[in-house]
Amino acid sequence: MRRGAEVIDRVEARRLLGADTVDTAAARYMLAGYLLRLDAARKEGYAARVDSGLPDAVRRDLMVAFITADSVESRITQDAMEECFTACRDSFAWSAPHAKCRLFLAADTAGLERAVAIVDSVEFAPDGSCVKLPAQEIMSIMLREGVKGVRVLDVVAARGVNPYVDHLVFGAAPPLPTAEIGVWAAADVRLTDAPESASDVADAVAAFMRDRLLREWIDRLRR
Repeated sequence: MRRGAEVIDRVEARRLLGADTVDTAAARYMLAGYLLRLDAARKEGYAARVDSGLPDAVRRDLMVAFITADSVESRITQDAMEECFTACRDSFAWSAPHAKCRLFLAADTAGLERAVAIVDSVEFAPDGSCVKLPAQEIMSIMLREGVKGVRVLDVVAARGVNPYVDHLVFGAAPPLPTAEIGVWAAADVRLTDAPESASDVADAVAAFMRDRLLREWIDRLRR
């Protein structure tokens, strides 16, 4: 890979696919993996392009994949997901209450206490006001502070989905400790009967939008 383009040449295509065709399921699976790497490169600022020396079948599938990404995936933004969730809220209803909480998973008590202290220091102002940061941002702060062996997760889970939430929220027996996760705790715990935003059901909303946008794109191709 080089800046400005990532090129799949004929030799690489043959190495990946075993032939100049991508008609078999195995070949398409390998091609899908290559496309994922191309997509990751594009997101990091590399301009993916299709080498004109590629076999026609490979080049065609790559171009279709790029066009699909532009016509479908690029439209699944956070704002669009929230709009979709608001318009189709009933489509994402839960059949059982879900727990929403911030989950701390740590190797030992010292790490857990350090993580909780960092969260308190960055989220609570001296006047007592609170600005809740995403768990991913909390993890970045902890890494900068040198805190290791701790994970912070913003969890939305029904009973039976997450063993730590089952124990801390739903009263189930505790999971067995491991070397990586010896202690755990939850904060900001509450139960809700229905999702409150797209982030509560992000995978379902994204899949719903992807299916709809893909069908719309295929309909446009048929015209």
